[in-house]
Amino acid sequence: MNYFRNIWYNLLAIKNNIILNILLIGNIFYPSYFNNKIIKYKNIGDNYYKFIFLLNFNDKIKKKYNIDVIDIGLNLYNNFNRITTNCNSSNSSNNSDISDISDFSDISDFSD
Repeated sequence: MNYFRNIWYNLLAIKNNIILNILLIGNIFYPSYFNNKIIKYKNIGDNYYKFIFLLNFNDKIKKKYNIDVIDIGLNLYNNFNRITTNCNSSNSSNNSDISDISDFSDISDFSD
């Protein structure tokens, strides 16, 4: 499955580079029309390279330490969102929200 994600993001990056090169050539003839589109596609391309780097980083750590960094990050993000939405409501107490953080007992399994 990881190979398919790597191939997918690499193909998206290649496609985006082709589009960016076409826009750069068009910018030679009509600079005022292509400026915003070049910036938009450049930002999209940078995001693809960030995803590719993150997937490669995750694969290396998964092979060496058997830890899925993306899964840990998503769990932390979901818990943070749940805590912040509970803190914003008037019926929740801070002690119960902070005690929910102690559910990370799975992290101790990685120390072996």
